[in-house]
Amino acid sequence: MRRLEKLILLMAALAIIAFANYRAFVRSSVIAKTWRKPTPTYQASSSPPSEKLEPVSLEPIGSEEAKVKIELFLEADNPCHRETWELFTKLAQAAPDRIRLELLDTGSPEGEQLAEQIGCQTGVRINGQQEFEIEEGGEKITVELHGPVGMGIAPEMLKAVLEQELRKQYGSDLSEEEMEKIFAPWEEMGFQ
Repeated sequence: MRRLEKLILLMAALAIIAFANYRAFVRSSVIAKTWRKPTPTYQASSSPPSEKLEPVSLEPIGSEEAKVKIELFLEADNPCHRETWELFTKLAQAAPDRIRLELLDTGSPEGEQLAEQIGCQTGVRINGQQEFEIEEGGEKITVELHGPVGMGIAPEMLKAVLEQELRKQYGSDLSEEEMEKIFAPWEEMGFQ
C-alpha cells in the first residue's frame, strides 16, 4: 500500500505542476498579445512611418582630398534612416575640406551585397574601418558602427570616434573653433 500511496502523491504533484504550467502558458499568451514594445526615448525619424519619403540624395559631399572619408550605408527610402542621413550630410557640409561623405543605398540591388558584407542595412565606415578603439573614462573600448545613429550606434560613441579620426588625420591643424563648427549640427539635431 505504501507504494500505491507514493504513486498517487507523485501523480497528484505532477498534475498540479502541469496545471500551473498550463495557467502560466495561457497567461503569457494573453500578455504577449497585449504587450507593446515601449517607445524608445530617442526617436530615430522625425517623419511618421506612414509618410512616404522621397529617397535621400546619394551625391557625395565634400572634397575628394579630405582626409576623413565616411561611407554611410543606408536604405535611401527608409524613414528610420532619415535622421542618420541628415546628421552625416550636415557634418560633411560643415567641413567639406576635411570630411568626404559617400552615401550608399543598401536597398538597391547593388547595395544588398554591401548590406551582407557589413552585416546590417545601415552602418558607417570611416577611412575604411567599421570598428574603432576609443578611450572612455580611462579605459579602451571597442565601438562598432552598425545601425542608425541612436538605435544601433550610440551617438556619444560615434561622436568620440569622429573626433578621434579628425584629430588623428589633422592634428593641430584642426582648431577647437573648427571642431565646434563641425559638430554644431550634432547639437542642433539633439544628439548628446
